[in-house]
Amino acid sequence: IGETTFGGHSSLLFGQPDSKMDYGSLIYWTLRRASNCRDAIETMAAVVDEFGYVSEGESFSLADRSGEVWVMEMMPRGKYGLGATWVAMRVPDGSVMAHANQARIRTFPRDDSENWMYAEDVVELARTSGLWNGTDESDFSFSDVYNPITFSGVRFGDARVYAMFSRLVDEEGAGPNGAFAKKYERYATALHLKEDGPAVDRMPLYVQPRTPLTMADVRSLMRDRYEGTVLRFDDDAGAGP
Repeated sequence: IGETTFGGHSSLLFGQPDSKMDYGSLIYWTLRRASNCRDAIETMAAVVDEFGYVSEGESFSLADRSGEVWVMEMMPRGKYGLGATWVAMRVPDGSVMAHANQARIRTFPRDDSENWMYAEDVVELARTSGLWNGTDESDFSFSDVYNPITFSGVRFGDARVYAMFSRLVDEEGAGPNGAFAKKYERYATALHLKEDGPAVDRMPLYVQPRTPLTMADVRSLMRDRYEGTVLRFDDDAGAGP
């Protein structure tokens, strides 16, 4: 189990004074009790509902020996109840999903229990807290409601996913001119938040890499510093003299 913290809407943070479970303890607790991803997700949900949740919004990556990989995003209920609400998705075989301190799951199906799991109150909490007043639950977006996109969320968070996905999908050496890189450049630079213009698409939750990955590939991706993208450091003021 790995994690990144996305924070989330301030109205739901730190409103459970009697809570005991932070995200680190939650991971350790679950690893000692669950045998696979689905068990782990159910365990994590049950534990925070029993003991309360004292951390901010979190994205958890889970993998098990069967080869299943899931991503679970969790948001505390604040003053509206003990524990946390959440949604979880199974990453399709052969695909790569990434998260970097920004919630990424948006809309999700309610009739696909093989690939999706969610808390019963994931929409109701948003209504009760005044964060969402929509009528069609199929339009409900976990990320847009509980962790709305901000400049820092994109440039310091999702931009890292953008750099990784660009390397995985675009032809080797394509750099900032690759198809994926160009399509999501305006989103990843967060310029769409500061200038008038057409709405931009957020990146897909996962991508299929052009070639299978090795452990060396994964290590290289984790060390990425935006090389080969419009956000690279080697030819701007940050590069120094």
